[in-house]
Amino acid sequence: MPPNSTNTPGTPSTPVEEPQGESSSLVRRRGRGPSKQTSLEPPPNTKWQVTIENNQVIAGATTEFGRDLGIYARHGSYFPLHLQWGEQPKGSFKDILSSLKRKYDFVDSEKNVVCDDMVIEAMKPLVQKYLKNWRAYLKKNCFEKVAEEDLSGSPDTRVTDEEWDNIVKYWKNEDNVKVAQMNKQNRSHAQATHTLGTRSIARHYNDERQKNGTNFDILESYLSAHQCKKGGYPNTHTQLKCAEVVEKFRGIEGVDPTDPRALSSVLDKVYKGHHGGYERGLGTGWSRRKHSVGATSSRNENNQLSAQLEEALVVISQLKESDQEKFAHIIQMEKQMQVFTEFMEASNRNMASSSQDFTDSDVGETQPMPPS
Repeated sequence: MPPNSTNTPGTPSTPVEEPQGESSSLVRRRGRGPSKQTSLEPPPNTKWQVTIENNQVIAGATTEFGRDLGIYARHGSYFPLHLQWGEQPKGSFKDILSSLKRKYDFVDSEKNVVCDDMVIEAMKPLVQKYLKNWRAYLKKNCFEKVAEEDLSGSPDTRVTDEEWDNIVKYWKNEDNVKVAQMNKQNRSHAQATHTLGTRSIARHYNDERQKNGTNFDILESYLSAHQCKKGGYPNTHTQLKCAEVVEKFRGIEGVDPTDPRALSSVLDKVYKGHHGGYERGLGTGWSRRKHSVGATSSRNENNQLSAQLEEALVVISQLKESDQEKFAHIIQMEKQMQVFTEFMEASNRNMASSSQDFTDSDVGETQPMPPS
């Protein structure tokens, strides 16, 4: 069995500096331990509300929503540990959303209900992060620190024996070992320190917009996300990187200080290229393709399209009612035609049987009349 863990899955203990006068080395602060919560419930007869904009969770019950997604991410029946992200079952998100809608309402910043597809797009990067952290936690504490002969059988009650066997085989695969070593080397490159804690950059920007209104500045908001509460930066490297960001951002002529895309392009230059997984400084979920110039409609255009859709639905409903009346009339006419056809067939048979002895006297005989 692995040694007892005191950290949240995938979240290392936070290093803190010792008081002045003591050793300058960093010490580890004891974490709260891994989360083993299996469900969350809102107060009776209520629902939590979550605000989503630009495929990002920005306000509302963000903590509860994140915890719920973490629970699902650690559930192997939804997201098998040994599968790559692109190989995960596509239907899992619809199943999860169907369950979550029982206790969550998803709205935009104007309190309009958000469509399921947008909620799923906001869920994906969060679940991906939680699944990655969960896998990293198991690998660090239950695989790398354990002898080969002790790897049989699941070390955690949240993982079945079958799941554990599959993920161990995955970690031992030579190709996957090479990829893991390359990823570890890439992560060793120093990055600016994020000082928001569990609050995402998207939530931070939304809070700043609410607080500053028209004076919102994307650069200032980015800098405050990397500064300490008492001012200054947590380390020299973060200070130097932020200074470089300021220099390049303010060197752009005619830049809109509220435009997130300008900040993202500057960060790509500072960190030597675009990050394929997300937009730097904007958080997971934001898409360069979806938010490029002319790629998205304005809120007014979306509202107009919604109104047109509602009108179209009303017209369709009226047409259906009208079609039902027309259909009933057609059925009635078909029945009459069938009766008339049967009459004609009977009349033709009678004429065929009497054609040989037809005489002039027969002209005066009464012929059968078609039904009215």
